[in-house]
Amino acid sequence: KTHMHNDGAQALRIIQNVNTPHLDLLVREAIQNSLDAGRFKNDVYVDFSIKEFYPEKLNNNFEHINHTLNSKYGNNKQKLIVISDKNTEGLTGGFDYSVDKLGNLLKLVYNIGKPQDQKGAGGSWGYGKTIYYRLGIGIVIYYSRIKTSDNNYEERLVASLVEDQNAKETIIKYENDNKTGIAWFGALNEEGHSIPVTDENIINEVLSSINIERYKNDETGTRIIIPYIDEYKLMAEANSYVLENEVALYDDIVEYLTFAIQKWYAPRLNNDQYIYGKQNNLIVSVNNEIITDDDFHELFLIIREMYKTSFTNNFKKLNELAPNSEFFIEKINVNLGADNKYLSNVNIG
Repeated sequence: KTHMHNDGAQALRIIQNVNTPHLDLLVREAIQNSLDAGRFKNDVYVDFSIKEFYPEKLNNNFEHINHTLNSKYGNNKQKLIVISDKNTEGLTGGFDYSVDKLGNLLKLVYNIGKPQDQKGAGGSWGYGKTIYYRLGIGIVIYYSRIKTSDNNYEERLVASLVEDQNAKETIIKYENDNKTGIAWFGALNEEGHSIPVTDENIINEVLSSINIERYKNDETGTRIIIPYIDEYKLMAEANSYVLENEVALYDDIVEYLTFAIQKWYAPRLNNDQYIYGKQNNLIVSVNNEIITDDDFHELFLIIREMYKTSFTNNFKKLNELAPNSEFFIEKINVNLGADNKYLSNVNIG
């Protein structure tokens, strides 16, 4: 049964930013989700990994569509991308759709398109998250481990499919006119609504089929797994935005992700002095190789140091990075209500 307020075709059209590569949108969305789920003043770890998998092993977990997937993709190894975080709270919340305040699991996985009911909020839940369904063939697997209120640990896994139900070829074989283009794969509650699987044996079986490790010990976090990505197509799109003299600037997806992560999160990356929001230091890796300062483009190092300097007033590092430039700080008056607040801004001259 569907809980979304639109169908698959609408969900796939919902992304408003048509001028940014899908890989950039993925980086922006996934890391922001991880930072939002981070604990106050804790390092947040995020990894983007590209893996190969055998389709039939994975497809056997998808009832009703496994034969279609095997006929289309079962002959050769395929690739997936998995975004994994640690030191985050994971996909928390209950599975009861009748409560007023839903947990972040239901918001992320089940309620794309539901109007916001939070006072002062605009738009709808989860539109940015539709990027996950656009990178592959519309299948996304969500795996998470949380710490419950009684200090135990619980694992959760659910998969969802979002496709254009009006397309000539669809993964779901519709038997009537009730075409939603949306399906979930997990367990069912008493009302027949889809909920995540919490049986660790089933979770282990699914993740083992694609060589994805489970969380262990005191780890909590979320892995978002997107199978059947087309690396060539994603890179062709990414390079179409950065072509210079018709020469592609990036050869592979690992190189491009390393660049995009710096581009969008330079102020947060490897910055243990970040003072805004939850004050998390962001540590990101690609294929489990942590991005260090040695990997940074010089421009992004300068941007990060400008943020640091804005609240430390220490120009030493900036002057080392750009010795022929002049930097100064000015206060920007931002009206946040009854009291005016000041934000520091570093300008380069």
